[in-house]
Amino acid sequence: MQPSSDITDHDRYAKCIEVSKRVRWDIDKDVIRGREFDFSQKFLPDGISQINRFDFLTAEEKKLLEEIDNVITAMSRDGIQMEICLFAANFFGVDPASISPLISRVDNGWISSMGYQAKGYSLIPAF
Repeated sequence: MQPSSDITDHDRYAKCIEVSKRVRWDIDKDVIRGREFDFSQKFLPDGISQINRFDFLTAEEKKLLEEIDNVITAMSRDGIQMEICLFAANFFGVDPASISPLISRVDNGWISSMGYQAKGYSLIPAF
């Protein structure tokens, strides 16, 4: 017979929420770390970023999208792993082929998040 645990799933979830509220993540301080990016240089070739596929974007919008790709690339180089919820992407009409190959695809972001929390990671609210 196994000893009963006084810690319930509710308690573990409450602890995850409590800890996540103590975590602060500042993208400029924690990721960029004072580095300057030369946005006149390409970080990814067009074949990977597929920026040219978006012929409906203005030049300014393409530049912004390229800057986002550059930040994603820098984060990936620093070992930061990103995921996208395909359920939400589908809901919002995002074509999975348009997602950077540096971002892992998960079927359901909530389930993935709970899996990480079960492994001891904390949720970082981004709102």
